Parts: sequence; C-alpha cells; structure tokens
Amino acid sequence: MDADSEQPPKPDSAGDERDGLHELARRLLQAEQREQALLQQLAELRETQNRLALAIDNSGTGVWDRDVLNDTIHYSAGWKALLGYEPHELTPELKDSYKRVHPEDLPFVQATIQAHFQQRTSAYEVEHRVRCKDGSYKWINSRGRVVTRDAQGNPLRMIGTTTDITERKRLEADLQAHASMDFLTQLPNRRHFMQQLGAQRSRACVLMLDLDHFKHINDRWGHATGDLALKHFAGILSAQLRKTDAAGRIGGEEFAVLLRGTDSREACAFAMRLQEMLAVTPLMHGGRVIGLTVSIGVSDLREGDDNAEAALGRSDRALYRAKAGGRNRVVAE
Repeated sequence: MDADSEQPPKPDSAGDERDGLHELARRLLQAEQREQALLQQLAELRETQNRLALAIDNSGTGVWDRDVLNDTIHYSAGWKALLGYEPHELTPELKDSYKRVHPEDLPFVQATIQAHFQQRTSAYEVEHRVRCKDGSYKWINSRGRVVTRDAQGNPLRMIGTTTDITERKRLEADLQAHASMDFLTQLPNRRHFMQQLGAQRSRACVLMLDLDHFKHINDRWGHATGDLALKHFAGILSAQLRKTDAAGRIGGEEFAVLLRGTDSREACAFAMRLQEMLAVTPLMHGGRVIGLTVSIGVSDLREGDDNAEAALGRSDRALYRAKAGGRNRVVAE
C-alpha cells in the first residue's frame, strides 16, 4: 500500500463527550455530597445550640452581649426570665441596666468592669444584687470577657453570663448566723459579742448580767424549765435594746450588753428598767408563776483599756459585788 494513502485515525468525538459527561456527573455528585455534609453539620450545630440554650435556660443562667462603643447590652430570654421579665421587655440601653443594680453595689460593679476594660484583669466577675421586675432584689454572679478590641486595645465587644445565686447567699447568711448565734436564746454568742465589743471605739458602757438562783430553778423545775427561763429573759432583754445596742449570751446564765453612746449613769438606769420589767413579767409554766431576778454589773469603756476584756472584767467584778450584796442589784465600777 502506498504511504500517501495512509490516513490518521479520526478523533472519537462521541467518546470524548461521554468522558466529559462522566466528569461533570462526578463533580456534581461531589458537590451534592459536600452540600449534604454541610447541611448535616449545620443541623448538628443547630441541635447543639438548641441543647446548649435549653441547658442554659434550665440552669438559672442568662447570657448577655455588650456593645461597648454604643453603650448597649442585649440579653437572652433566659437572662430576662431570671428577673421576671418577658423576652420582649427591657431596653438594651446600658444606663437602664445600671439602674437595676443595687445602689450599694454599683460602684464596685463599675470599677470591676473598668479594670477588665483596661486589661488589669483577665476576666470580669462580680457578685452583686440586682432589682427584679417585682421590685425585689436577687443576688447574681455575673462573669464575662472582652472578645473584641481595636488596634489600640480598646474594648469593642464583651460577652458573658449571669447566674442566680440568691439561694447560695441565703445559705451562707444562715451559716454565718448559726456560727455567731446562741441557738437557745437567739442572741449573739460570746465570740460574736466580743467581736462587737472589740470594734467599739467611741463612748459606751458594758454590762454583765447573771440570773439569780438559776441552779435552784434547774434543780426544782428541771433543765427544760431552766432553758425556758433563759429564753424568757433573753426576750425581755432584747425588747429593751435600741438598734445601736448589742447583747450576747456569754455562757450558762450569764449575759452581756454593750450600750453605745451612754455613760455609767445612763447604763445603770437601763439596768434598773430591765430589772423592773423582769419583775412584772414572770415566767409562766404549767400554770405556775416562776419569778426571775437578775444581778447586773456596769462599767464604761476607757481610753486606757488594752482590749475589750478590760471593760468586761470591770463589769464582771461589779457583778460579783452585786451578787455578794444580796442579788437583784445594780453595781457600777
């Protein structure tokens, strides 16, 4: 065969078209698979967000988002619910937010925020009281962090959470009260009374009081009646005190009183009024009248006292003389 008669093979246009269609189909399938994967990830993310929102709503925690430049703050529905508000209530104005903070707590709250804005702390966290919709106050723990700053380090956006800690604060107060209170008489115990006495710097008088013949009451009527006598006397004593005064059970049938802003003459007058009130208000138990009397020693606080025990020691010596002199007496030293 002549070389000139040889022809090159013709391109298979149909085959090329099929290959192109296969490649297009493959790419479309890959794109669809990627889209399905993205949709699945989006669905999982939404589910996670829903679970997180549900967990936050049920945990007594709310979320806030503060725009620092525009002085606005946005609250989650859960945050608003903490204070008794509906989702559509509350303005985003920062000035309105500060109006809800208890006036005694506001300076500390603002100082703590500024410290974080100035990067002197790694995060913002503070416990304070906030006013609810009904006018009552709750204790909250608010914590957050600046998440966006400008090139100069100035804060732009801050996000945080708020948790209701009212119950925890109540329990803490109860524990503190139990630690400083005499359970039987509901008066401060010796340790707490001595703390108040030790902190006193201005004019005041200290009284030591001892129920007379208390052992006889226990022996004749029983210790349960003796406890009633202590509670009865503590109630009468508390009713005679001013808001500025303090009293405590020192031990057994002994009590102490701190009368602020008084001298010995005024303190002795108080002691005699207390004795008179006790005389006309006997303990009634089981249809019987159980009369009570009290001996009282008085001393004033003096500039030369080294500690609180000095004044208490003088009033204790005066009490001893009152008992030695026949009981149901008032003696000042």
